[in-house]
Amino acid sequence: MNNAQFHEQLDVALSKTCKHFDVLHYTKVQKAYTLLGKTQTAMDQLHMHFTQAIHNTVFQVVLGYVELCAGNADTKFQKMQYKDLCTVRTGLCVQYVCVLARLRGCFVTVLAMRC
Repeated sequence: MNNAQFHEQLDVALSKTCKHFDVLHYTKVQKAYTLLGKTQTAMDQLHMHFTQAIHNTVFQVVLGYVELCAGNADTKFQKMQYKDLCTVRTGLCVQYVCVLARLRGCFVTVLAMRC
């Protein structure tokens, strides 16, 4: 295994902590980054992976609400950008979409602050 493959596998291992956190797994990955002298890289990667995981999860929830409320509309919601999904007029459900969009922004803002 070359150096690039090792770093890729380490990054994949780190990304797995975002959806299914296991303290033992995370500790091992963090120790590997520490031994490599790359703790800042680990934090940057972890921030990126959590942001992406939150975005993907919220997108799926918002998409589900829009599709549910739109009924049998032929619109290809799956191909729409996140910001465009939040503007789809689907009756009362649009209120839920807007609330979820604001929540998504709050989570990403908190992650950006690295609390």
